[in-house]
Amino acid sequence: MSAKPLLMRLRIGGLATTLAVTAGLPVHAAEMADFLGVWEQVGTNAGPCPTCQIEFQKTPQGAVVIANNGWRADLPTLDTGGPASGIGRWRDERVATWVSGRSFSVSFYLDGSGLLAMTMTVDTSSGRQSVVRGSYRRAWQGMSA
Repeated sequence: MSAKPLLMRLRIGGLATTLAVTAGLPVHAAEMADFLGVWEQVGTNAGPCPTCQIEFQKTPQGAVVIANNGWRADLPTLDTGGPASGIGRWRDERVATWVSGRSFSVSFYLDGSGLLAMTMTVDTSSGRQSVVRGSYRRAWQGMSA
């Protein structure tokens, strides 16, 4: 076996390894447009919610994310190239739950597979914090047949 084919296999193998390793890393959106619009929840550690959605909207201060289940957060870091992060509050008084009226910090990042990952840290006012993780996919906005 000559050294040239072995070197070629090593280069190709190294490229494949590099692609495989970097594909698993979080991908942070560099532009606000990557986040804007409606996203549907596909998973969470807080219990299933098949109708839960969030919507990112541009504001003069950056962006806001509004959830259809009673919370919203201001995201001044949405267009900085890192994760979108900010602070918010649960405002849904229609149903009294452990999160009603509580403040939280939240961050979002695109995971490289088309999903949006969320980490929300809720202040429970007892000195403890509760972490809610969720994943979202773009809501289909096409036309039905």
